[in-house]
Amino acid sequence: MNRLLFVELKRAITSPVLWAGIIAMIILPAYEIVWSGYGFQVYTTTFLLSDTSKICIFMAVFIPLHTGHDFESRTINNKITAGYKRKQIYFAEVIVSAVCASILLVINTVAGFVFSAVKHLEFSDGITCTKFFIDFVLSLIGIITISAVFTMIIMIVHKELLSIALAVLMALLLLNTGSNAVSDLMQPEYKLDAERNEMTENPLYLTGIKRAAANVHLLVSPFAQAEYEEFMLYETPEEKQNNSAVFLPLFLP
Repeated sequence: MNRLLFVELKRAITSPVLWAGIIAMIILPAYEIVWSGYGFQVYTTTFLLSDTSKICIFMAVFIPLHTGHDFESRTINNKITAGYKRKQIYFAEVIVSAVCASILLVINTVAGFVFSAVKHLEFSDGITCTKFFIDFVLSLIGIITISAVFTMIIMIVHKELLSIALAVLMALLLLNTGSNAVSDLMQPEYKLDAERNEMTENPLYLTGIKRAAANVHLLVSPFAQAEYEEFMLYETPEEKQNNSAVFLPLFLP
């Protein structure tokens, strides 16, 4: 099992596709921080964890390509002949996928810090390092879960192109529905009526069962959590109680 894991890790880490993803995870924060202008105050934390959904889409392509090669070339039969069980092969691929997804997130985060230092940005406006670390761990758990789902798809389907299509469609669909759930939860309870110059109730603000359903969606879907990452750093205690991917209002006093 250890040898199988070592061989698969080596094959994944030397993959040109993974390195293309690593380069992309460096270019994205470079563009967002160095090459873009903003009409408001920005901090290092403004850009951290904001590319998690893009990592999900990349992994939807990379994992079927990496693991699907074994099925297309029939090399998986050689592993079985060598004495490895299908369960061992699956767990090895899950670990490899998790490592690759983690590398992309770490590289993207480090690049965010580096380019923020180049622009001499302050770390944050009131966000502690502990808060960032907790949110980083939550983001890491989310993309590892997503990578395991994509690995399961290729291990079931066996077809490389079909697996890529299914994984990409799943990623786009669930990221979109997750984004909608986040947008609904982020709606303020009141909004300014420009004509009357007074605060009025926001008809888009979710209450009752609808809000509970949106919150459950955010809690159980790692894709929705990927869309929520950039908001989690800035949520207030009140917003955490209403929106958080960790705490459901239903379970709070």
